Amino acid sequence: FWKEYAKVLPPPDSPFPLLLPKEVLSALSACDSVLVDTINSHRKKLKEGWEKQFNMPCPPPLLWLNACVISRCFHIWNKDAVMAWMTPFVDMVNHSYDKNCVLATSEKAIEIKSDKFIKKGEEILFSYAHFPNSHFYWRYAFCLQDNESEVLEIEGGLKAHQVLFDKFLQTRAPPSLVP
Repeated sequence: FWKEYAKVLPPPDSPFPLLLPKEVLSALSACDSVLVDTINSHRKKLKEGWEKQFNMPCPPPLLWLNACVISRCFHIWNKDAVMAWMTPFVDMVNHSYDKNCVLATSEKAIEIKSDKFIKKGEEILFSYAHFPNSHFYWRYAFCLQDNESEVLEIEGGLKAHQVLFDKFLQTRAPPSLVP
């Protein structure tokens, strides 16, 4: 079982944020310093935790292993708590706001349920949640085009949803400024 599962894990050269070299993080910092601070803070905690627990230097594969856990783990919110799950093969379900299934949990199992027919070969999709792209990138190493949860920080601490703000500008901008 685990050998088959390991074959579908991302390889160590995957574009996980935790694995980005310092020079790439430095360039990324100009665009999203909060994301880079999150990455660096996580790296530091992981390294310090390992060294404290095992009294030896942190092995390089640990970042890759941790990135795999972060990208494979999903959360289910219920009335009492947020439950984190790492369930082999359920983690292969991809994200889409146009989902064709939901995850249902009980004390003993996780089920993928759909109220419509999913054709053989059709991708199984559920919504991870409404997150800005920095969160999707940090957790899963992808970004969504036209993500309505994307937040644009505007001077003075104001925030706007990127897609809605772009649509607003397109309807209000002089014709010469509309792409």
